Amino acid sequence: MRKWIVGLTGLVLVAFAANTAWAEAAEDGEKRQRDRNEKHQREREGDGEGKKGRKGRQRPNPGEMLEKLDKDGDGKVTLEEFTEAHLERLKQMFDRMDANGDGVISKEDREARETDRKKETDRKKETDRGEGGEG
Repeated sequence: MRKWIVGLTGLVLVAFAANTAWAEAAEDGEKRQRDRNEKHQREREGDGEGKKGRKGRQRPNPGEMLEKLDKDGDGKVTLEEFTEAHLERLKQMFDRMDANGDGVISKEDREARETDRKKETDRKKETDRGEGGEG
């Protein structure tokens, strides 16, 4: 009977130790996740002046956007004004996608963009490590 009680007590202690270790690991994981979330939040918010959108860029104010699109200043945006403004943006997107500048987007352009993105990501990771960030 005594061996049974000692064995049961040992089992309870092992279970308690395992549970404690698991809880500590979970807390560490949650803390790391919170730290990452806070870091990303700071990056998105930028310097705190105004709202920031994707990649930390300033989100346009709807009123300012209307003024920017309204080329003739009549307080209204026509389809022509709208498409003209967005055509320029589409041209910029096309130029970024056309990595070799030959006027067409090909598989080689896509592969070059992926390589460039990977290099940029690696460079950012190295920079973060140099500043004491996670990598």
